[in-house]
Amino acid sequence: DLRYEVDLAEIEFLKGHEKKALTHWKRIITENSKNHQAYSLVGSALMEHHLYDEAINIYKQARKTFKDSNIYIFEMANIYALRSEYKPFTLEYLKYLQKNPGRISLIESRFASVAKTAEISDEISKTLKNEINSNAAISKEIYQILGGLFTRQKKYKEAFSFYLKLENENENGTIKREKAQIRGQAL
Repeated sequence: DLRYEVDLAEIEFLKGHEKKALTHWKRIITENSKNHQAYSLVGSALMEHHLYDEAINIYKQARKTFKDSNIYIFEMANIYALRSEYKPFTLEYLKYLQKNPGRISLIESRFASVAKTAEISDEISKTLKNEINSNAAISKEIYQILGGLFTRQKKYKEAFSFYLKLENENENGTIKREKAQIRGQAL
């Protein structure tokens, strides 16, 4: 039973046998390398005990094993936030947003909950700005997030500029759809 094995490794850790516990957790992954639950349980146990490097390695290993870079996004973003690594935190959520653009309010709330200081907000904003061109499919969502971040910082001029870009994107999309409809009617 995976849960039982993970718990045994945790007991080893709590007894002060960190190296033995880590070896046990790694063995669980090795023996269950094609089982998503193994990665989830071990990663969760590692996070609970603030073994963030090890947890990130487990989640990266799972991504490689399952050939899916979109699994464990929330877990990894959480670790990056706990470690004050806001660029990879932001990139994880952009990956999620690329697959789920309709979930913008969830991602906005995640950014808002972490961006408690101007420094953190600036770092997240810088990463978002740098990613707009390479994430053109979600540029509207990025503009919306940036507008919200700057509004919360009371940087209204910057917020307004991103809301204008968002409006322009929306108008351009509407104009393109209308032109396509007119062309379709003419045919």
